[in-house]
Amino acid sequence: PGTVINYPVVQAADNEQYLSRMLDGSYHAAGTIFLDCRCDGSFQSSNSILYGHNMRDGSMFAALHKFEDEDFFNEHDTVVIYTPTQRLTYTIFAAYPRDDAHLMRKFDYSSAEGRQAFLDEIATHTDGHFRDVELTTDSNIITLSTCIGSADDQRYIVQAVLTEAAPVQG
Repeated sequence: PGTVINYPVVQAADNEQYLSRMLDGSYHAAGTIFLDCRCDGSFQSSNSILYGHNMRDGSMFAALHKFEDEDFFNEHDTVVIYTPTQRLTYTIFAAYPRDDAHLMRKFDYSSAEGRQAFLDEIATHTDGHFRDVELTTDSNIITLSTCIGSADDQRYIVQAVLTEAAPVQG
């Protein structure tokens, strides 16, 4: 809420399919917002990573860069994802630039130790904005990731933790 980010999310067997393809498969430089192919499609992974391009026209995940502004970060603390059966509400706890190391390959999310290493790594970042929220190795986190236009070897990410899961009324 309060951003222009309001897109469908897709997932494919590989992370290349939607980099420059629309939902219907047609070519488009903006691509489509997509969930990492290694993540659970119902957002039950310890870290569900969503990728989107940083488009010059402000579309897709370009608006994540607004979280670089401390006031914007403080005024916007929620991400909502709708699945066919649930409304998932997340509280944003971090927004920062990081290296482009692939988060799904860097940590072993299948073990408590690997999930703790992921949480510990988040705590090492000091050049962003952070909200004091409780995170444990059982937390369900989403990471929204986009490019930094002037730095090919970095990504700007916004991270949030699941705080409510409610059935979709319909």
